[in-house]
Amino acid sequence: MNELDYINSIEITREKLYEMVWSETLSSISEKYYITEDRLQKICTELKIPLPRIRYWTSLKSGNIPIEKTTLGEFSGYSTTYLKLREDVVRVKESIQTHLSRIKNEIENDPKVNLKVPDKLMNPDPLIAAARERLYKKELWSKDKGIIHDNQGSLGIYVSPNQMARALRFMDTMIKCLRNRGHQFINKNGSTHVVLYGEDFCISCWEKERRVIIKDKYGNSTGLESTGNLSFRLGESYWIKEWPEGKTPIEEQILKILAGIEYQGWKENQERIKREKESAIRKEKERIAKEIQARKEKELADFKELFKKSKRHEESEVIRRYVQNLEISAIKKNKLTEELKKQIEWARQKADWYDPFTEAYDELLSDVNKEDLTMKKQGYW
Repeated sequence: MNELDYINSIEITREKLYEMVWSETLSSISEKYYITEDRLQKICTELKIPLPRIRYWTSLKSGNIPIEKTTLGEFSGYSTTYLKLREDVVRVKESIQTHLSRIKNEIENDPKVNLKVPDKLMNPDPLIAAARERLYKKELWSKDKGIIHDNQGSLGIYVSPNQMARALRFMDTMIKCLRNRGHQFINKNGSTHVVLYGEDFCISCWEKERRVIIKDKYGNSTGLESTGNLSFRLGESYWIKEWPEGKTPIEEQILKILAGIEYQGWKENQERIKREKESAIRKEKERIAKEIQARKEKELADFKELFKKSKRHEESEVIRRYVQNLEISAIKKNKLTEELKKQIEWARQKADWYDPFTEAYDELLSDVNKEDLTMKKQGYW
């Protein structure tokens, strides 16, 4: 991702875009949003949005009765697009250029940095010396494409034989400049990575190739041909930042590439710090949410326990009142026998066993769950 990816996009529905293109010209919309007229026209075609013809705008300018709009028809596909405001993009680009200019100024005024690529490789960096020893091995040359493949070493250089010396001198200058700027190199997964501000990036040098027609006795086929144009790559796989050689030789782009590398390292570092802060904030919110949830669950569990105990106490009191009334009634009727006295005493003991305030021990009921009055299952062997 780059800085432009972080600019907020405005969601524009198919209906809104239809109103836009019939109320102002494509060039006017393109000035407001970061999109070309051609791209805007393609989006309208994809969304089946009719566009006004020139005579529609001519009629509006002349003050005549405007030509009737073409009706927006039905559409069953995904009908939303997203556009960035041009002023936001310009602001971000200006900020990037300002930052790059400051880095370039620092590099140019750094006495330790030599930006000139020598005509001859002198005192090569250990990484270059090791790469040169590997690259000049004959078995590394690929005869079908003319590109030298070095898959055994750590520094990625993929060029044709006649560009090898030049690529080594260019990479030697780049590596020495990076070292003198205080950056380190590491071997990661078999590749050379430069470490900038705590972020590491794979570095490599490639020669551009073009597809050509190859004629032989079996007919025509296509193949790749080396162009002699070098490029410097930062990154690998899903993310690569490349500085290709065009009208300006790669040797004259050292300052530009160095500034770009340092800017990329700084940017990645800032983004990582931002992600870590956001992650820390998110984790803290999650911790607080979990803590609140745990408190809620404990509060509910405590209340359920309170409810159970209060219910047991109330039921114990019901038993006691019943037993007391039973005893009073038996006395009044002169029917308080010894057998009934034992039953009354037994009932009072059970009430004391069941009441959470007394929790009297009862040997025969010691394995009973007081909440649901069920007997715990026990083995006998």
